[in-house]
Amino acid sequence: MSIRIQNDGLAGAAAPETSRTQDVVQIGSLSTGLSSRAGGASDNVEISSLSAKIADASNALATSQANRVRQLSQLYQSGRYEINSASVSRTLVSNALQSAGIEG
Repeated sequence: MSIRIQNDGLAGAAAPETSRTQDVVQIGSLSTGLSSRAGGASDNVEISSLSAKIADASNALATSQANRVRQLSQLYQSGRYEINSASVSRTLVSNALQSAGIEG
């Protein structure tokens, strides 16, 4: 894996310092290069798979919601979409009370 930092469009006093950002750092070789120069101490870079798991969960939720909207749309278009207004109103009031910390 490599990391490249682009500095296109940078100008001014900081421009000479940013020329070093064009170097490509190989993550796999980072710890071995540092340990040989630092007398045995090493730095490690670990990238968590948490972000991939979050993205997967987000995609699954989006797919589920899209399927539900499609299902409701078909019911509505066919004239079979029925709403239990008493249940909806109870749920709205209950959620409002819970968010306000009133209901236990």
